[in-house]
Amino acid sequence: AYKYVLNQNKDKKAGDKLTPDEKVKLMSKYVGYDISPDMDRLSRVNMYLHGFPTPKIYEYDTLTSEDRWNESYDVILANPPFMTPKGGIKPHKKFFVQSKRAEVLFLDYIIQHLNLKGRAGVIVPEGVILSNDSANVQLRKILVEQNQLEAIIALPHFCFKPYASVATFIIIFKRGGGTKQVWMGQVKHDGYTSDINRDVKSENDIPDLLHQWKERNSLNYSPVNGKHAWVSAEQIKEANYELAPRSFLLKRQTKHMYPLIELGSICTISKGKSSAAKNIPGKYPLVTTAEDLKTNVDYQFAGEAVCVPLVSSTGHGHASIKRLTYINDKFAAASIVAVLQVKDQSQVLTKYLYYFLESHKDDILVTLKKGAANVGFNVTKTSGVKISIPTISKQQSIIRELNKI
Repeated sequence: AYKYVLNQNKDKKAGDKLTPDEKVKLMSKYVGYDISPDMDRLSRVNMYLHGFPTPKIYEYDTLTSEDRWNESYDVILANPPFMTPKGGIKPHKKFFVQSKRAEVLFLDYIIQHLNLKGRAGVIVPEGVILSNDSANVQLRKILVEQNQLEAIIALPHFCFKPYASVATFIIIFKRGGGTKQVWMGQVKHDGYTSDINRDVKSENDIPDLLHQWKERNSLNYSPVNGKHAWVSAEQIKEANYELAPRSFLLKRQTKHMYPLIELGSICTISKGKSSAAKNIPGKYPLVTTAEDLKTNVDYQFAGEAVCVPLVSSTGHGHASIKRLTYINDKFAAASIVAVLQVKDQSQVLTKYLYYFLESHKDDILVTLKKGAANVGFNVTKTSGVKISIPTISKQQSIIRELNKI
């Protein structure tokens, strides 16, 4: 942060536009806390080596101690620890939200210790962004309704390797006021490989995202589907204050010519009952997330069905669906698959349902997926999905044309 300020005030070299007194005053404004005495000492030595004569780094437990509770700041930058000790944290009573989880309490602490109109940039795990437990929902509601939430940026799950592999997000907000809209961005490539070696590679979304961030309020700004866009506070409230960019950025604005009907009203939706790995082979097809069907000794379903993977098909920390499965037989389904069976074929044909969901899986189904490592969604989530239903004759025509491909 200090180097950034110097680079913003340079002519030929960093900080040369600042007087010596201004630099000393600037150095006196930086404050840091750490619960670990070792990290406290290392941080002070590091700042001293960078020219800070009296580093203000303190050994302090921000979550259980009240000694420095009255201190507040204009800017807070933090990548707080996500780990919660066994049994949870036992915080004092000054937090907005009652919780024992470290990530919730740290964000609560940061909100309360910003000066009015002060600004914060904080890295948080996916639970803070998506979890439906009362503490996380309340915290997100405070961010949206009582503060100016400026941005949510999703980072790739591997960006902190080799130390951790977890879905993380950057939250940027100002203290006070209220939120009208939030700028959301998605980083899929950070310029390094996704393995533990983290070698440099050419794919890097960050330079363009930084450019779009600077342009977000200009007349030249144009959102890009799946990458960045403005999201209204009303949209966020309708989503129970969930803040995952993929839930909004992947929703294409498709114009539907036909009525939209919820899946739950036209289908029975069940979870598969068989193990994908420990099943006993037999004469009945077994639907898993793989392209080829396995076999099973017995069956749980009969007739036409559309099978939807409940877990991501591309591995750790990534939301995706490679394929759906259409089947018309007596069959078994793995417990990682949702089985959709049409209630009334005079209203919608199963094969049409399959083609519709297959063609819209990225903008309808993938946006339902949650999870930091094992990304997936609950069976009940699919019941609210709306699909476009034309007449039966039109459905039959669509099926005939797509069957030819």
